Amino acid sequence: MVSENGSAFVTYSGTINVGNVARPAGYWKFKTKAAPQRNESAVVSSPEFTVTTIPNAPTLTADDAANTLAASHALGASEILVSENGSAFTSYTGTINIGNVARPVGYWKFKTKSAPQRNESDVVSSPEFTITTTPNAPTLLADDVANILSASHALGLTEILVSENGSPFTTYSGTINVGNVARPAGYWKFKTKAAIQRNESAVVSSPEFTVTTTPSAPTLSANDDANTLAASHALGSTEILVSENGSTFTTYPGTINVGNTARPAGYWKFKTKAAIQRNESAVVNSPEFTVTITPSAPTLAADDDANTLSASHALGSTEILVSENGSAFATYSGTINVGNVARPAGYLKFKTKAATQRNESAVVNSPEFTTSLSFLCGADLVLNFQ
Repeated sequence: MVSENGSAFVTYSGTINVGNVARPAGYWKFKTKAAPQRNESAVVSSPEFTVTTIPNAPTLTADDAANTLAASHALGASEILVSENGSAFTSYTGTINIGNVARPVGYWKFKTKSAPQRNESDVVSSPEFTITTTPNAPTLLADDVANILSASHALGLTEILVSENGSPFTTYSGTINVGNVARPAGYWKFKTKAAIQRNESAVVSSPEFTVTTTPSAPTLSANDDANTLAASHALGSTEILVSENGSTFTTYPGTINVGNTARPAGYWKFKTKAAIQRNESAVVNSPEFTVTITPSAPTLAADDDANTLSASHALGSTEILVSENGSAFATYSGTINVGNVARPAGYLKFKTKAATQRNESAVVNSPEFTTSLSFLCGADLVLNFQ
């Protein structure tokens, strides 16, 4: 006979399915029936029945960037079991350092232990872990002559960050126009952005930018009489270029011997060479060179009877110089009255003046002048000497 929870005893019908519910000791009571010549047996009570629980699966905390995996549970870490890559479940010992390696979903599996009145939990699988890469730094292209700076990367321009003069990094927007100003190395810094499973790259610094100067043109020294042309510059003659009559500019070799020939202005052109951070100078033109002539000597007209001497020239008498008896040449003032005196050849010398692009003429000598004798009436002879 059986009694459930204090109810009347009824015939026992077989094994009782208690269910996963809590039942105190004595919830069921059992005895045998009485019969002729047989008493009922003593009553025997059922033991306590308790609820068997199924805990939740462990909670996982995965960090694919830090490469760590941790499990937790309200029952405590000591109640957690873990299996790695299909191996047997063993006690969980704490946060797992995965390393920067690829691991598929479920490479680690977690559950809680079973215990009296407690089943194992469901199994929970780890998520996928991927490799975290560190890309190369951006590639820089700097042109100190054109004053531009650009950055590129296989990930694309949108993944590049730039910092100017220590400011916070911002998205790179394209080629930077530096301008003709001095900028120290590292004035701009570049790196790539961090992203899922990708670190920032190392930082790369811009090179130094310097100011590009434009020097003054060479200084020319031209001598149309000596027929020479020279160029000079503070940078030195090795930095000067010259072009003759429209030819290609070549290295200046030094003072140019023009020769006594006519050359128009600009027949020679000069400039300084370009160099790193230095432009060519402006071009400077040579002045005009003209032909220097040597005129003929003056023409003399000497009259030893009239005691006169005159000089003439196509350039005019104002261009004639005269020297008397070795004295300095002076301006010729017109016909010379020699007088009735003896004068040797060359006592008077004549030439034309020098002028721009005109040399002095050769010197021409006066002829000899002699004394004329005078005879008086009568027997007396008078010699007249002056």
